[in-house]
Amino acid sequence: MRPLTIRTHISIAPIVVVILLFGLVAYTLHQVGIIRDENESIRQWSRITDRLYVAIAAGNRLSLLAHKLTAPNGADVDDLHFDYLEQSRIFSDNILYPQCVNKMTESTREQMIAVEAAVRYTDNLDPAAVVTELDRALPQLENLYQTWRSNKRAAYTDYYDNLQSIIEQLTYVSLAVLLLCIVLTIALTVHTRRIFKRRIGNLYNVAQALCEGNTAPPVESRPHVDELDDLAGCFTNMARKLVHSVSSSKVLEGAEAERRRIAMDMHDQILADLTAIKRAITDKASGENRALVTELDNVMASIRNIIDDLHPQSIELLGLRATLEGHLNKLKASLPENCEIYASLSDPGEQLLSASQKINLYRIAIEAINNALKHARASRIEVTLRRDDATLLLRIEDNGTGFDFDADNVDNGYGLANMRERAALMGADIRWQHSRFSSGTCVLLTLRLKTEPSEEKMP
Repeated sequence: MRPLTIRTHISIAPIVVVILLFGLVAYTLHQVGIIRDENESIRQWSRITDRLYVAIAAGNRLSLLAHKLTAPNGADVDDLHFDYLEQSRIFSDNILYPQCVNKMTESTREQMIAVEAAVRYTDNLDPAAVVTELDRALPQLENLYQTWRSNKRAAYTDYYDNLQSIIEQLTYVSLAVLLLCIVLTIALTVHTRRIFKRRIGNLYNVAQALCEGNTAPPVESRPHVDELDDLAGCFTNMARKLVHSVSSSKVLEGAEAERRRIAMDMHDQILADLTAIKRAITDKASGENRALVTELDNVMASIRNIIDDLHPQSIELLGLRATLEGHLNKLKASLPENCEIYASLSDPGEQLLSASQKINLYRIAIEAINNALKHARASRIEVTLRRDDATLLLRIEDNGTGFDFDADNVDNGYGLANMRERAALMGADIRWQHSRFSSGTCVLLTLRLKTEPSEEKMP
């Protein structure tokens, strides 16, 4: 079964609550519909009883008018006919009201239709026949009215009883749904919290292990599903990069320490021995010895240059700027006349640089200069070292043959890869680009300086 995502876990509780609330709303609407139907039934009984009551009153009035028309006794016949016409219309409208007719039995319906036809006003109206029909129909209408009135009271009673029952049911169902929503929300929240706590706890253990120096902490193996898996992948990649960075840092630190040891051994042993030999030869003055002393001086100078290349002690004593300037001055003296080096060196913020940063900057600068001389065959090299606010800038630009700056070429060369590795360990950005000359390369390094002086010692 595929694991659920964070969004799914978070959405389960609200979705369940919404479904339950929709069910409660649907149940409530159903009960309201029942109440509405019963209320409409009461209204219908009220309408038909009112209509029947009006019809009975009109029938009694018609019976009285028919008696008067049978023996006018000096009454105004036209007024009687007009009143009869009006009352017959009222009687017909109410006795033949559709809902009243629908509630009647078949025989009663036929009888009431016959009565309505008999009492309807016509030019040849027979008052005696009207009286006879009404005397026979009115008692039936009275009985029907009492029956419908009883049905109306029963409908009212059922309505209020059902209304009370429905209100109680809605109350109980609402409380049950509310309680169920609370219980499910708590249960799902606790379940989701346990899942997240376990997974985030694993990530915390990974981070804690990284902080304690364990660069290969175990990461929970699971298929990629959500953002926490992305975070776990980031931790894994970070651990791998940290392993690579620490390994590279240890290698470079070990290399610098070994360079320092070799330089010290050469200074303390080889130079000391050569100095003793020189002193012994100098004591025996002769032309041949003087030539040998000159050769020894040249050898000792070469060894000092090698020692200086292995571990420039002037960085510790004088700083990066002075050491780089001294190296460039010595290099200028050994270059042919058609090759020139121009240096623009200012204070790079020595107090803000650590010892390892100074030596790495020095190594990168020397490597870039050597590449320009040996591989690019440049005749002009410009070296710039300066500080712009909180950023150190080192630029070595030449007019040599240049090379392709794609990633493969930059990473394939050992020297270039070493420069990139040293820059990464310092937290610096290094890139290769075309120089401002017609040909050549520009190596540009930028380093964000710290705000407080560094106390790191030289390895």
